[in-house]
Amino acid sequence: MKTLRRLGAIGATASLLAVAAGQATAYPRYLSIGWTERSGCIASLNGISDKEAGSYKVQGVTSKVQSAASNIRCVGWLTRSTDGGRTWKQISGLHTVTTAPTLDTTGWYWNGPGYRAKNCVDIYKGTAYYGHFCSGEWRN
Repeated sequence: MKTLRRLGAIGATASLLAVAAGQATAYPRYLSIGWTERSGCIASLNGISDKEAGSYKVQGVTSKVQSAASNIRCVGWLTRSTDGGRTWKQISGLHTVTTAPTLDTTGWYWNGPGYRAKNCVDIYKGTAYYGHFCSGEWRN
C-alpha cells in the first residue's frame, strides 16, 4: 500500500543524493501539488521538472481517506491543457479507489513548457454519481 507521505519522500531523497554526491548542477525539481479533498476522496498531483534535461512530467494521485464512508468510490484521471487552460483533455486511464486509506497513481506523462495538468476525480456513493473536483494545476 502506498501513502502520500512515501511519494513525497522520493523528491527529498533525490535532492539529498544530489547534494551528497557533490553535484554542482541543478537537480530535478520534484513537487507534490497541494491536495484537494471532497467527501473522502483526494485528488493530488506529483510533478518533476528538470530544465537541464528538458524533462517535464506529471503524475495524478487519487486516494480515499480513512474516515470516508465505505460506499464512497473515487475515480480519478490525469487531464492536460495545451491552450492556457481554456480546454482540458483526459490523458490517462481511470484509476478507481474503493478502500481507505489507499491510493492509485497514473503513470508519468509529459507536461512541458506551455502545458498545464491536473488530476480530476469523480465521486460515487454506491452506484450514484455524487460530484466532481480537481487538484491544483502543475504548470511549467
